[in-house]
Amino acid sequence: MQYSSPIPDLIRGRRSVRTYEKRPVPPESLRALESFIRSLPEPPFGSAVRFLAVSAGAGDEDILKGLGTYGVIRNPAGFVIGAVNLTASAFPAACLQPEEIKSVGPAKRGRGASERISDVSSLQIEDSPASPDQATRSFPVEGPPLVFNNSGIRSLDPAQRAAGSFNPSDDGLFDFGFLMEAVCLKLSDLGLGSCWLGGSFRKSRFSRRIGAAGGEVVPSVLSFGVPSGRKRWIERVVTAGAGSAARLPFEDLFFDGDSNRPLTAAEAGKAAQALESVRLAPSASNRQPWRVARGGGSFHFFLRMNAAYQRQMKWARLVNLQVVDMGIAACHFGLAAEASGLRGQWRRDPGSAPSVPDAGRYVVSWTPAE
Repeated sequence: MQYSSPIPDLIRGRRSVRTYEKRPVPPESLRALESFIRSLPEPPFGSAVRFLAVSAGAGDEDILKGLGTYGVIRNPAGFVIGAVNLTASAFPAACLQPEEIKSVGPAKRGRGASERISDVSSLQIEDSPASPDQATRSFPVEGPPLVFNNSGIRSLDPAQRAAGSFNPSDDGLFDFGFLMEAVCLKLSDLGLGSCWLGGSFRKSRFSRRIGAAGGEVVPSVLSFGVPSGRKRWIERVVTAGAGSAARLPFEDLFFDGDSNRPLTAAEAGKAAQALESVRLAPSASNRQPWRVARGGGSFHFFLRMNAAYQRQMKWARLVNLQVVDMGIAACHFGLAAEASGLRGQWRRDPGSAPSVPDAGRYVVSWTPAE
């Protein structure tokens, strides 16, 4: 995957944009987005993830208006809809309908049935499954999509996928976050604004537009468009209420060896930029559930789930968005590591991970290339 701007700059500069200009996205940007989506590689756990870029249609904006605290999206030019099969592990071609993306422009006003969705930093609501007979055309990705950003970061082999305590559903959500965040950064690279809209859009207009079927769910969509350049007062209230700009200190998130000893940026050396990129990653309700421990030259990722937040998600019948967050964090680490000249691969080997008190559940490890 290719970006024209330095990855660290994209990660540091990216902000959620909820208000867009009432003008279409430049055609060359849409073509670049289409090309990027079609070239997405296989994610670390090999889950069946696909994406569809569509124009904002009549009724979309009105639906987004009444969605609670985070339903404040105005004038989106389009949406990137993502679906993941939580019961399969075969990676299909990315999906995109050219006749739709070519006409991407500001949403027309209209009416539509209420859907309950929100920004990735809030609770998301899950509906019933979509009809399986709605399909989209797919475009094959040329060649075996094994290498992430040509960095030698390859997907896990089947034996590694089977190791550890994650289940196929969690693996799918991790892979979804991994690839969707790559698309999100590409939108920033193209000079477009975007905003994560998280949830599980079963039986929704978004689910119908991508043709979600069988074991597929739509955990999130991205709104996108030309940024307005100014925030409305409601956006300022939303941002302040979520604490979106606040991040935990470096030493609270990263550890060194088989102990609870904090890892400083100075001690992290060339990996400091990759770890800082993890620290800056977006997360549901800004919970920042990732913890990373260095051990044996590798970096081991742990999921520290928030008990209260997990109860809220279970009560609201949500997908586990904190697993999606782990995929986002891994995406940042992999891209920033490659930008720092570090080459490696994702492995699942819980036996090699250090024991860090209170770090949470082991997920995956990034190991330097031999």
